[in-house]
Amino acid sequence: MKGLEGRLLVAMPSLIDPNFSRTVIQVLTHDAESGTIGVIVNRPSILDVVEHLPLLADVVVDPPVVFIGGPVQREIALTVVRDEFGRPALLEGPETTRACRVFSGYSGWGPGQLAAEIAEGAWHVTEPGFDDIFSGRPEQLWADVWRRQEGPLRMLATFPTDLRAN
Repeated sequence: MKGLEGRLLVAMPSLIDPNFSRTVIQVLTHDAESGTIGVIVNRPSILDVVEHLPLLADVVVDPPVVFIGGPVQREIALTVVRDEFGRPALLEGPETTRACRVFSGYSGWGPGQLAAEIAEGAWHVTEPGFDDIFSGRPEQLWADVWRRQEGPLRMLATFPTDLRAN
């Protein structure tokens, strides 16, 4: 599937895998031969970035916590900044003067795996809002992204977490 780099993957309400339920993923890289890498942008942890990466104290955006980027390699930290075109990009190296967000681990798919999940209806692919990856309200981002969609998709913003509570 072409054209995923830079876009958002929004978990459909039917995606109940606890790793991805109600997630919004910023796709950082996508290549037909090597697969796809992204980070979950709406799962803040309780870990303070400054405590673990003090060099980023002045540039990490609120909330200044480590985000759970995904289930793959949770022991590594990924730092995302905006590139010269304003797009989210992985930072190479431990220091930056640009606003950033830190992620523990990432979400990854092998060649063809994500395309199959999209085809079976697990993900909705959409354009990101400029500040989605740096949202100050990450817990609300899933609903906020659905609210921006056109037509019936907008209604998914109000989809209950637990259908028994409806």
